[in-house]
Amino acid sequence: MFHIIKAVGNSMSEKYLDGDYVLIFKFPFLKYFLKVGHDVVFIKEPHGLMLKRIASINDDKTFNLKGLSKNSISPDLLKSINIRDIKGVVIYHFK
Repeated sequence: MFHIIKAVGNSMSEKYLDGDYVLIFKFPFLKYFLKVGHDVVFIKEPHGLMLKRIASINDDKTFNLKGLSKNSISPDLLKSINIRDIKGVVIYHFK
């Protein structure tokens, strides 16, 4: 399944600017294909939909994520993200 998402904010400003768009893709067995360095869109309450990079993968198959900017949300709040919360992996970036 494909979705187009608009980037809001500057937490990924090294690569994505406020107002840019990303095409994301989600498919069955996504968790087996995600790797460190992939950019993903996910849900994190109370913040809502977010775009971050996979920093590491835990033994329990949860994901630690990070922003690319010093203005990003604390990495401590982006630990142990479950695959159920990941809405897709970025496959294309456009402005």
